[in-house]
Amino acid sequence: MKAFFDQWANFSSVTGLAVSLVGFIWTLVIVWKSKTASQKAERAALNMKDALLKSESLTNCTAAINLIEEIRVLHREEEWEKSRYRYSRLTPMLLSLKADSNSFSEKDMGTLAAIIKQVAACEKEVDRIMLDPAYKIKTNRLNDVLNTQMRTLYEILSNLKLQTKQEHYEG
Repeated sequence: MKAFFDQWANFSSVTGLAVSLVGFIWTLVIVWKSKTASQKAERAALNMKDALLKSESLTNCTAAINLIEEIRVLHREEEWEKSRYRYSRLTPMLLSLKADSNSFSEKDMGTLAAIIKQVAACEKEVDRIMLDPAYKIKTNRLNDVLNTQMRTLYEILSNLKLQTKQEHYEG
């Protein structure tokens, strides 16, 4: 009888060890799956954040182009006070675009800096007209500068859209 109980005890010990090993392995698998799911969720969150920033950049770039077009019309109509107000909205928008360095290439960042300088120069001309009504300026010259900057912004916008599409299809 003692042999039976010894055998039963050995069997129980081996079975307990096997169940413990299976449970431990199962726990490791669950932990690994949880870690993998967590990493995927983190990557998805970062991708979503990048997509939102790019979307904001697309929106700001489009809005800047629209503001430049409005300013050009106001120049033609010699509505200097209204154009001055539009400049006050355009400059921060361009600076915001430039601050979003994750959305643009280095080349585009340099181009944005140049656009900001050109827009500031045009704004100074409008300020000068406001201060000195006798000061005459050819609105065509101002509009030519703004037109060039607007075309450049269109190129940046196109690059950003292309980059966004490529990332969408790769992701």
